[in-house]
Amino acid sequence: MEKLKRYDDWASRLLALITERRSTPFAWGQHDCALFACDAVKVMTGVDPARGLRGKYRSAMGAARALKGHAGAGITATARKIAKTHGCREVPVLFARRGE
Repeated sequence: MEKLKRYDDWASRLLALITERRSTPFAWGQHDCALFACDAVKVMTGVDPARGLRGKYRSAMGAARALKGHAGAGITATARKIAKTHGCREVPVLFARRGE
């Protein structure tokens, strides 16, 4: 298990990623919502939670197939599997806040 630990300057790294990608058009398998979230984790921690999914799809149907093959279900199951693999705990939406 590769536990996630944020870099001390994680906030500035995240801001740089958001700024860099602000005008990047949506593209399945390259710049989609799931990979963007994983890119954010990667830039803040150095760990790529999408390591097993990158390059595996280029369409919505391909994404669904890749997710099913990765965790046996859709995006929610995949996110839970990745989080568990890296020792992340789920935070209820009402308790979400800027990182600790």
